[in-house]
Amino acid sequence: MGGFFLLFQYTKVGVGMRATAVDQEAALAQGINVRRIFALSWAIAGVVAVVAGMMLAGGAGPAPGLSVSLAVIALRAFPAIILGGLDSPGGAVVGGLIIGVAEVMTKGYIPDLISSLGPEFGDIVPYLIMLVILLVRPFGLFGTPEVRRV
Repeated sequence: MGGFFLLFQYTKVGVGMRATAVDQEAALAQGINVRRIFALSWAIAGVVAVVAGMMLAGGAGPAPGLSVSLAVIALRAFPAIILGGLDSPGGAVVGGLIIGVAEVMTKGYIPDLISSLGPEFGDIVPYLIMLVILLVRPFGLFGTPEVRRV
């Protein structure tokens, strides 16, 4: 995450990628090669996917090798990303921390206080938090609000 932050903030390529993501025509008018930026974005995404696949296949993660439990991890990451904001990597990290703490605290305290909810109530708390936040701020906690011009 730190490397990507530094890339996007302090290099010409990173600024070009951010400009292209915001407005392709304006980036092209400023002399940014949009095709090259798209190719570089796909290359970076491919390299990150290959590294993640090698780490998971090599035993990093919840279980040695690839397992079905990876789907559970992906389902737990979804509310964290939505909570933080889809266009904010830092927001996704904060959203992950909020979701993780809420889930653990719920699994630890709620079954003792309200026995009718059951011990698995903590599994749905991230989605409840996500729904409440989306009702109040549809773009997430750190996401950029959509600007509509009339």
